[in-house]
Amino acid sequence: MRKVRRTQRFSQRSSLVMSHGCSPTIRRRRCSQQSGTQSLLPDPKNSRFVKSKEKAMLIAFFDIDGVVHHDFVPPGQTVNCQFYVQVLQRLRHAVRRKRREKWQREWFLYHDNAPSHASLVVQEFLAEKSIPFITQPPYSPDLVPSDFWLFSILKMGFKGTGFATMEGIKSNATAELQKIPKEAFRRCFQQWQDRWSKCVCAQGSYFEGD
Repeated sequence: MRKVRRTQRFSQRSSLVMSHGCSPTIRRRRCSQQSGTQSLLPDPKNSRFVKSKEKAMLIAFFDIDGVVHHDFVPPGQTVNCQFYVQVLQRLRHAVRRKRREKWQREWFLYHDNAPSHASLVVQEFLAEKSIPFITQPPYSPDLVPSDFWLFSILKMGFKGTGFATMEGIKSNATAELQKIPKEAFRRCFQQWQDRWSKCVCAQGSYFEGD
């Protein structure tokens, strides 16, 4: 009975959760200056596409209804606790604008246990703004919706595509986020709930398989 009630409480809360994800880097490919933005320069040694050193990192927050807020990390910027607090401030404004019902009630933040997320600066900010959060169990990337779902969707959308500019990366990533239907986000959170239930049943022990 205790497990059933715990699952019910989690199911009710899951609709109020803002899940966070920080993408692996998205690189852009070096383009020919003569032809503009279409052709890609092949490597003269092996005829493969040459990748530039420029890359973009995406931070996204979403709930069962879709993306609430996303940020691109500026080039050269480290995602430290000070930068992450700035992102969280922008998230609060986005929740107030886009999710007024949740803003007036209560919403939960779920992010992984990266050093910047677990830092004292971030913990103090969340406490000051009365933002409850769900703790990420250690060594559990399979419980992070962005890792097991969102960024794999983005990678599929980018497969075989080259971008000439950093703005091209950002605009295409934003477009891909907007294309994801609401039902897909709902299925993601259902999968998330199922994964958490398995974790609870295993009492936090490591196990393999879906």
